[in-house]
Amino acid sequence: MNWRRFTIGTATFLVLVLPLIAWLLPPFPNEQYVIALYTARAQQFAAVTKMIESNCGGQLRPETVAAANRINPRMRVFCDYDGTVRFILGERGLMAIGPERVIGLTFIPGDPARKGSVVPVLGPHAMDVGEVYLRQVDNRWYVFSQNTD
Repeated sequence: MNWRRFTIGTATFLVLVLPLIAWLLPPFPNEQYVIALYTARAQQFAAVTKMIESNCGGQLRPETVAAANRINPRMRVFCDYDGTVRFILGERGLMAIGPERVIGLTFIPGDPARKGSVVPVLGPHAMDVGEVYLRQVDNRWYVFSQNTD
């Protein structure tokens, strides 16, 4: 095998494919985007949360998934044991082998300090590792950010 051809071919492939991959990936949302989305669709988020609260014991029902998709088709929804609902709007990284960055909206029915550190703005903490940061946007609704190492 001719190593020079292999190297040039690999470099050409990367130069052509990496920009395409970057173009296909959606931009990572910031806290202003999450706040604006919540403000525009607060009733829909509340409705999805109510649907989840009525059946939080496992898989989301198809109608719950459809309602969440109407808010944002790329959004992922999770329910915690205590009724906390997470709407993940942005993920970067590989969860299994780390590091990972996550941002979204969360409904916390109980004490938010049990779920993370409440801060006035996420910006200064955007790259901190190992902690969940919460910015309150409404009664029991928070924008959250989390980075793993």
